[in-house]
Amino acid sequence: MDFLGSLELSWQKEQQQEEPKHKLQVNEFVGFAAFAYEKLRNLVDYKDDVLLRKNAIKRLLRQWAMLSGVVKDETNAQDLLRELVLSRYLSNNTVPTTKADEIAKVIRKYRELIQELKSQASFTSDMRKWILGIEAVEIEHSLVDDHIRHPLTAYAYKLLQPVFKQVSREPNDQVYRRQLVIAIQRILEKADADILSYHLVKHLFSDWFRGPVDIKLSTNQWLQCYQDIQKQLSYPLASRLQSIARKALVPFIVLRNVIRSHGYQDLGELLTNPERISRQTQESYSDYYTKLRMKIRRKGLHAMAYIFLTKMVLAIVVELPYEKYVLGSINKVALIINLLVPPLLMLLITIFITSPGRQSIEKLVKGMKEILYGSEEQIFLKIPFPRKHASVMLAKIGFGILSVVTFIASFGLIVFVLHKLDFNILSGALFVFFVSLVSFFGVSLRQQVNTLKVVPGKTNIFTFILDVISLPMVWFGRWLSTTFDKINIFVVLLDFFIELPFKVILKFLDKWFAFLREKKEEIF
Repeated sequence: MDFLGSLELSWQKEQQQEEPKHKLQVNEFVGFAAFAYEKLRNLVDYKDDVLLRKNAIKRLLRQWAMLSGVVKDETNAQDLLRELVLSRYLSNNTVPTTKADEIAKVIRKYRELIQELKSQASFTSDMRKWILGIEAVEIEHSLVDDHIRHPLTAYAYKLLQPVFKQVSREPNDQVYRRQLVIAIQRILEKADADILSYHLVKHLFSDWFRGPVDIKLSTNQWLQCYQDIQKQLSYPLASRLQSIARKALVPFIVLRNVIRSHGYQDLGELLTNPERISRQTQESYSDYYTKLRMKIRRKGLHAMAYIFLTKMVLAIVVELPYEKYVLGSINKVALIINLLVPPLLMLLITIFITSPGRQSIEKLVKGMKEILYGSEEQIFLKIPFPRKHASVMLAKIGFGILSVVTFIASFGLIVFVLHKLDFNILSGALFVFFVSLVSFFGVSLRQQVNTLKVVPGKTNIFTFILDVISLPMVWFGRWLSTTFDKINIFVVLLDFFIELPFKVILKFLDKWFAFLREKKEEIF
């Protein structure tokens, strides 16, 4: 099969790479301090785990962009590698020191590009951030290459492309194909705008990544790429395909984990043996689901700590002074409720996550055989029945009316209860703010686990009522999350007032310990 051939080719390329002689080594004590800081920062700026290393690279590039005329590219590349190892985004004593030269070339290439684009009237700060994101992804891929990612995405696209064509109702076949790839990457790779833009630029302007390019001649092509990609990322079809293709991609997610846990040694025999695939699927699915559930609960605890910390700061800085000096008295009941309810709600949302039932495992085994060997009984690759346009419009109108009614009823009930508890306007607004954010983050975390349940759990009248009441809070929390994500005050404080001096100290200590180690080796 093409998928097996692509995997074997990727594995052979990996095996052909020579073991480097000189590797980057940092002090473990300094590394622990850097790792602890990254944990703290990721706590106040929650992102998916697969994006953390890329985001760290992008953050460093953004900080160094302000010193572009002061610090050399080679120095930036060396510092970037060292900081990634210190923060444990890369393992200690595994990264070849020659990687610094590769990264320096990438940094220089993008720095010259931005200098050329500054003369263009259409160049904006948003475009600068967009280019930094692509640069960060290219650097990450030069350091860590996932050999399963591309073959698996291509294989999923090959099987799903004819499945959702009719239901997409997209007349332009090229637009449909690109939007389907975007939807698949968002689900399989957890790809954000930076990663998607990187892949789209590789498709639209592949010469940029192949070798030396004329920076001046490429500026117009970059401006055109930026406009095209922004349209593609905001095109609504990808979101619609993402929702209908999510279940169909569950077997591919499990297949990826089967391959990673099993290794490449006898991959061909494994993928051509249906009985072994069945056993490996059940084991990998159960193991992956258990680890994911524990990770979601851990993230829930981190989010709970962040919410409690944020609420404490706001209570001290804003809420208490307002009640004491403006209203003349402090409502202790409202203060305690505001402090405890949001983190406890997050805990309750994430702690009650159940394991998949036997039916989900059996159905997934059939689905794995379906995507690997084909099947007359289509389960995951079944073409959805397209709905009539008129019925969709009527459903949207009815759903919109119901949404407005539930929104008013849900928030009206909350306001009524808060009024009975003598909440003032500020305390009530903070309560709604944090409960909405908790509802959105909590449901988002649970959804990551529930999407792997190929057989949905049973619902009853109580869960239905709870969903109806909580849905407006989730919507409002989503809006708050997207609105305030760019102005996270804690992230700004950490990046510009704590991280920069802290990293300077760590870099000095690491070099000092390295100097001492060299002198010790010379003595003995």
